[in-house]
Amino acid sequence: LETDHGPVEIQLGTASDVTVQVRTTSGVVTCTMPGLHYAGQACTGMLQAGRGQLQVRTVSGSATLGPLP
Repeated sequence: LETDHGPVEIQLGTASDVTVQVRTTSGVVTCTMPGLHYAGQACTGMLQAGRGQLQVRTVSGSATLGPLP
């Protein structure tokens, strides 16, 4: 998923089997998903065996990644 200025909000279940890369050029990334590494304007890591792939990139939009309630 790629966006220039729009916000992105993603919620993943605890059984998700995915490699994650969420990043922004000048926006804000908020990552509250256990098991992922959060560093400034990026959130990366692997859940389970990482069989799937989730890539999110924004230019100036915000990106939020967290667990399902």
